[in-house]
Amino acid sequence: MKRLLMTLALMLVACVVSAQNHLITRADVYLDGNELVFPDLTTRIAVDVTVSSEEFVAGPYARYAQKYLGVRASLSDKTTHEITSAEISLLEGASFPVAGSLPKNERRAEGYFGSDIDYARILPDRLSSGAITTEQAAQSAANEIFRLRRQRLDLISGEEGENVFGAGLKAALDELYALEEAYTSLFLGKRVVSTTSRRYVVQPDAEHKSYIVCRFSSLDGLLPSTDLTGDVVLLQIRPSGRDAVEGLREAGEKEQSMLYRVADNSECLLIWGADEIAHSVLPLYTFGRDVKVALPQQGKK
Repeated sequence: MKRLLMTLALMLVACVVSAQNHLITRADVYLDGNELVFPDLTTRIAVDVTVSSEEFVAGPYARYAQKYLGVRASLSDKTTHEITSAEISLLEGASFPVAGSLPKNERRAEGYFGSDIDYARILPDRLSSGAITTEQAAQSAANEIFRLRRQRLDLISGEEGENVFGAGLKAALDELYALEEAYTSLFLGKRVVSTTSRRYVVQPDAEHKSYIVCRFSSLDGLLPSTDLTGDVVLLQIRPSGRDAVEGLREAGEKEQSMLYRVADNSECLLIWGADEIAHSVLPLYTFGRDVKVALPQQGKK
């Protein structure tokens, strides 16, 4: 009977602890059936960084934009990156995360009209097979831009397309606008914005409070922590000395107890240059303390 009561008491403690297993965990080596269990007292931190990238590709007629369109255009390609958001959180799961499957190999055939960011190999302003200079081609493209604008204005004013109205009018205007945009990009270039998120995992130890998560450059984006060309993205941990579980009663000298690790409510800051880009308070076992939790008292008969 005494053994049964002890088993029930241990099960009760285990249930209480399992409800807050990210705040308190078993700290001593114990037997689970016939297996010896060594508890994992580490905490892994996930640092998620989101970067917005803007890629600009200069148009092939950029140098003639001022002459034929009256606007200045950039003559060189440029890519810039910016950290837009970051998040610090606990990484749940086993001590060693299981790697996901590798992405499938891809082979993609690209046509002569290029992709969204590339210019077509056969430019849309080439309407004949005759040899022309780049400036002549630019002038022809500019003339086509103004022709499309006039045609769109005539449709809106009713000068053209008397039978075009409703959804048909909208479709025609959208098509003319898309054509004008394609010609205009030959002068003013193309701008492509993309967003990328990357997760870094940090496993802190009790001896260190600062960790270089990665590095970042506005020209090259996210870089490995060993690449000295970028600015440091630093994770700082500030243990509070306060238990994540409040009101935990420790066992007296003569009470039956089990050893548990209580997490510390630690302040975690992600710093890039002089800016704090993320802040969280997380329960970390690494900076916690070991306590003897009293087992429930057995009733007397």
